[in-house]
Amino acid sequence: MKAYLIDILNHVYKPIDLIEHNKTDTEQLHQIYSLLNCKVIDIVQRFIGDEVFSFIVDDNYLMTHRQHYDFSYIDKNCSCSLFGNLLITRPANIDGDLVSLSDDDCIFISNHLRTITTRFGKRQIVTEF
Repeated sequence: MKAYLIDILNHVYKPIDLIEHNKTDTEQLHQIYSLLNCKVIDIVQRFIGDEVFSFIVDDNYLMTHRQHYDFSYIDKNCSCSLFGNLLITRPANIDGDLVSLSDDDCIFISNHLRTITTRFGKRQIVTEF
């Protein structure tokens, strides 16, 4: 399954092969924990442009990284709503399984990466606009 990794701590922004079908659910979850460098995840829906995607996020980022407020997503109102590393996929299907990104989806997401400057330096984030 293809996903798009936004690793703001290591400045990695790229499509990745996320889950191999022969892995158990527990192994898949540990792979996601490892990629996001976290222990608790949440899956939320957000827009990128006019398309809806699933964002797998570190649910405890602000509690474990209090010294850094590294936001990774800004909505059309310029509100910072997601912090830390994240994975982007297509929304879940009717069975609740996340859906792989296409190559066109990855290009679309890449086109919505923006470089911004904060007091912590320059970084890339995903934007709704």
